[in-house]
Amino acid sequence: EGVPPPYDRKKRMVIPDALKVLRLQPGHNYCLLGRLSKEVGWHHYDTIT
Repeated sequence: EGVPPPYDRKKRMVIPDALKVLRLQPGHNYCLLGRLSKEVGWHHYDTIT
């Protein structure tokens, strides 16, 4: 994946809550996939919410 040698043996972790707080700040545009799908006419919105 392009990780440099000393770090390629370290365990990698992803913390979704931290990513959400980091990326979904005021001023950053984002949308919810379910809402977007409903707005363009997908009829199974209630299935995924």
